Amino acid sequence: SDQTIERKGPFVEFVDAPQPDSQTARNRLQTLGYSDSIIEALETELFGGKSGSLYTHQAETIEAIETTTDDVMLTVPTATGKTESFFLPVLNTCDTRTRDGMKALILYPMKTLAVDQLNRFISYLYQINRTRNESDQITIGIWDGDTPTDVGSYTREIESGSYVRGLEDPVSGEKLTIDEDGIVTGRQRDYPWLKATRARVKDGADILSTTPE
Repeated sequence: SDQTIERKGPFVEFVDAPQPDSQTARNRLQTLGYSDSIIEALETELFGGKSGSLYTHQAETIEAIETTTDDVMLTVPTATGKTESFFLPVLNTCDTRTRDGMKALILYPMKTLAVDQLNRFISYLYQINRTRNESDQITIGIWDGDTPTDVGSYTREIESGSYVRGLEDPVSGEKLTIDEDGIVTGRQRDYPWLKATRARVKDGADILSTTPE
């Protein structure tokens, strides 16, 4: 009408569906030197225990990270596998480098996103770590403004038996808790490779998830 000053949206963008890689994920990752434990974790988490293929952009990103020293940037729509594109190379780095200390820093813009993604990482790491000795397990920690200093009843500490940041048991789906020694635990198993207090993170973590604060 004549009274309309400005009109915006809604806008619809057509996006092509991502295309599958020409090789199975197993063949692609084996070519890049990935261990069976990482490949099997991927097949379990992404393909329900069956063989499957990554998307083309995932395979190309992973190969670029593994075979070049260039910076790599991936820009794709939501829910098209950005997490696997960087997290699989992170797992491979942790799996093949024996030096102590942090091997990957994962930076998220929001704490809620960091926790959501950490649950995904925990599922992968459970599959990889469950058959390994504790000394050979890949460890992961979270450090942000909500990370408690230690287990206890003082300010900025977390009480024994409390839920841990909404993190979920990768087997049962129940909320994880923390014991008096700072070990994250589920109903039937412990997860010593998951560092949820600053004291535990300071002991060392292969992967650290954090936010800019």
